[in-house]
Amino acid sequence: MDTTRKGKLLELKVLTCLFERGYEVAIPFGTQAHWDLLCWREKKWQRIQVKTAKLRGIKKDRVYVDFLRSKDRIENQKNKTWNYKGYSVDEIDWVIAGIARASILWVIPILDVANKRSLTFGLNDYKFNW
Repeated sequence: MDTTRKGKLLELKVLTCLFERGYEVAIPFGTQAHWDLLCWREKKWQRIQVKTAKLRGIKKDRVYVDFLRSKDRIENQKNKTWNYKGYSVDEIDWVIAGIARASILWVIPILDVANKRSLTFGLNDYKFNW
């Protein structure tokens, strides 16, 4: 399965998970938004970016999340440059990272990822607890 398809599958899993927990969820029309989903939480819309995580380490006990955006990845390949602009608090509120085939999710506040290229953390950090 290609990376775009894996990403869309994970977005559907996150949307389903939030909806099953009673949250109102919306998706953007088009591709211009910096977020993948909106979730009505704590009396306001929360902007969520969904990212595929990878397990790393000898024991596969570390979670790695890359924050390079799809359109940046395409532009970088075309121009053979690696300029990078991380997500900011003006664009999203949360990153929900997950492993689609395992249905494991982690919720990371934007302040922990703002302007970062990637993040590595333990399996029990950022556990989905909404």
